[in-house]
Amino acid sequence: MFQQAAKIALGIFVGGVGVWAAGKSSETPGKNAFTCIFKKKVVPQTGSVMMVSLAATCEHTGIYLGDGKIAEVNSSGKIIEASYEKFTEGLSIGYMIYCAVNKEGKPVCDEKWAERARSKLNSGVKYNPIRPKPEKNEINCHNFVISCIQDNFNDNTACYFRELDGILRSKGFDHWQPVWHKIFK
Repeated sequence: MFQQAAKIALGIFVGGVGVWAAGKSSETPGKNAFTCIFKKKVVPQTGSVMMVSLAATCEHTGIYLGDGKIAEVNSSGKIIEASYEKFTEGLSIGYMIYCAVNKEGKPVCDEKWAERARSKLNSGVKYNPIRPKPEKNEINCHNFVISCIQDNFNDNTACYFRELDGILRSKGFDHWQPVWHKIFK
């Protein structure tokens, strides 16, 4: 029982502080740390942009396909359909998946984004998670999501989370809202 409580507390702290520290939420850190697990969960819609915090300044993103599945670029450079568990695989703490939402808490999404992501499933890419080099046709997860939103898989120059953030803001994005937490699967 104590171990489960410690794991929950650590998840709240790391997830809440990680999202706040990276400037991804309009909530205060204390409120965010609590609501990340216990309140305000949103149900993603097909085409929603999903995110998991890997650390205070590092994120992994994908496109929600429906039925608990997310299109993502995995570490092997393959675009796959991942479950929530697979999307957070390899994380030792945190385990929280967030959805991009507008000021009313509604998902920022478009079914066309999911269609574009589906069209790329099972294809391989030159994957570079940290600093993709466009001249070498390398991409990362953020570039994949941006390409799905903008319907342009030939331009891989936008590859940072802050660039995705700006593109989402032009679509009505306000903050990241929790969807799922591994502790309560």
